[in-house]
Amino acid sequence: PIATVGSFAAQQAEATKTLMTGQQREPESMSDYVDEAMSLSYKKRLIGFGILLASGIFFTALSTVLLPLIVLKPHKFAVAYSLGNLLMMTSTVFLVGPKKQCQNMWSGHRALASGCYFGSMVGTIYTAMVLRIYLLVLVFIGIQFVSLVWYSLSYIPYGRQLFQRFILPALKPILKVVSACLWRVCGVCCQRCVPSLLPR
Repeated sequence: PIATVGSFAAQQAEATKTLMTGQQREPESMSDYVDEAMSLSYKKRLIGFGILLASGIFFTALSTVLLPLIVLKPHKFAVAYSLGNLLMMTSTVFLVGPKKQCQNMWSGHRALASGCYFGSMVGTIYTAMVLRIYLLVLVFIGIQFVSLVWYSLSYIPYGRQLFQRFILPALKPILKVVSACLWRVCGVCCQRCVPSLLPR
């Protein structure tokens, strides 16, 4: 097609200009940055994956250091923890590409975990920086963690089935205690938040 020939000619002209001047064209949009990142060699994409993964691990470790400060400064913990998880999840974009990553994340058996993960991430940051209710921050962080684990298990053959059969029964007593605590937290939060929303 004519459009394909025109695009190919433009690419060749740009390559010739780069070869003659030694100057590369600066990316003009986000799609240009993505295309440039995906055109990197496998070695460079592997380096990018390692950098994002290491950064994610760093921020996650930093959030554990900030955990004792969650009562006084919940926003610092929430941002560090959420950013660490986000960096670790997006690091695989360098390996499989953004389109394939999105297809994997929002496929039928992973869509619920992905939606809960990103929704809880927004909830974590909102409750920490706007509402400043540290109990709710803990709730959303717990949802983040569970969603990330459930999402990761989908990549392990029979991972979810093995988890449900062997690990989940052992965790049931703990889950009952946690769920009871969550109900109490929700009740306390409703008592604090609902009166402020009602007209006076």
